[in-house]
Amino acid sequence: MVHIGESSLFFWLLSDRLDSKQVHRTIELGLNDMGYVTSEITGDDKRLIESQRLEKCLLDSFCQNFLPLYPILNKDKFINRWISGKVSPLLKQTIFFIGALHAPISIITNAGFSSRQDATEYFYHKARHLYDNDVELDRVTIVQSTFMLQFRFGPTPSHRDCFWWASMAISVAQTIGMHRSTRNTTISAEDRRLWKKIWWLLFIRDRQLALGIGKPLMIDLRDCDVEELTRDDFIDGESSYTAYFTISMLRLAKIVTDVVRYKYSPVPLSKRPQEDVEAQMHLELQNWQAGLEPFLLLLHRPSLNDAKHSVDERDFSTHLAFYAAIQICDLATDISNFFEANEFPIYAEMIILSAMVFHSVETQSTYEEDLIHRRKQASISCLLELDRIFCAIPRYKQFFGDKIGIWERLNTKGKENTTTRGLVGHSESSEKETGLNGLV
Repeated sequence: MVHIGESSLFFWLLSDRLDSKQVHRTIELGLNDMGYVTSEITGDDKRLIESQRLEKCLLDSFCQNFLPLYPILNKDKFINRWISGKVSPLLKQTIFFIGALHAPISIITNAGFSSRQDATEYFYHKARHLYDNDVELDRVTIVQSTFMLQFRFGPTPSHRDCFWWASMAISVAQTIGMHRSTRNTTISAEDRRLWKKIWWLLFIRDRQLALGIGKPLMIDLRDCDVEELTRDDFIDGESSYTAYFTISMLRLAKIVTDVVRYKYSPVPLSKRPQEDVEAQMHLELQNWQAGLEPFLLLLHRPSLNDAKHSVDERDFSTHLAFYAAIQICDLATDISNFFEANEFPIYAEMIILSAMVFHSVETQSTYEEDLIHRRKQASISCLLELDRIFCAIPRYKQFFGDKIGIWERLNTKGKENTTTRGLVGHSESSEKETGLNGLV
């Protein structure tokens, strides 16, 4: 049994087919929904996989693609410890796991792996073995490692999914008091900065999961008195872009807290008129957006009947939601001309999938049908390419079945991609990693 979640886009999409109280689905256990089997690695292959060259490539991949978005480590101190060979074995394997998610496929195959999935599973299970055997005693390192292990989507159903690892990271962080202010403690200034960044990253990720997947919030800000992040906290090897991005995401996550609790909680939390509450949320989002470059959010979910209306019949908020979905699709397509799929942030797949959910119920006038079709195909191509790296689509499909029309198109496009170049280029195991180039 799996809980769909009140705030899930999939629950919204199925809302006209299900009883409003039905938020659980039965799933079959033991299915290999990812379509691959991790190979057993021994002998010369194992020595090749654990080579220093591969380790350096995976570390570079981690530092270039993951750490700027999730500054979970003090980079300067970490690099020094890495050079001196003092990095925790658990932390090291989780970094290799994240690095394998983002590294070019040529690095993966040259190391002896048959696929990216083989590589990520190899390092994930090495990290999990260390975690299960209590090899690591430092709880900060455990928080950092479990935070990163949540980004694994495995080949078979397991209770140790992203939510399990995320909850472990939060639980251990609360055990050592990361949710409380350290201002008047003897902790060094460097560690105080690190604790603040770790805690707020846990908070940001908690809100991403709650809004994107439809799960309850795990962190209650009423239990926390940690100071806000400032630019002065990002002086340990982080760039100014990382500081700006993280602080902006934290401010957004706090607004998302109100959205999730008010809009999708099973128990009403406010007696204020709905119009007043929603107007306040819109105002907070506008104030947040005012300090950014042009940026759009897909937070609003109109009623499904309103979503299926023609353009002329939609109200303003419904127009805004579909406009955001269109911008997300077009932006993803544009970005794909400059970056390979493995360079996309981990949460990109969830964002594009959210936009596709809106497109799946979209109806437009005849003269726009070709544009809509091309936009849908571009989204499908992006998702299929991203799925080779992050492997999340089968997990969504397992939870929500084949009732959603987009799965049929994804399945069809997936079959085409095994024999033709289609819209997304060669398969990832080809000699040259084409990624998303040539998408449009």
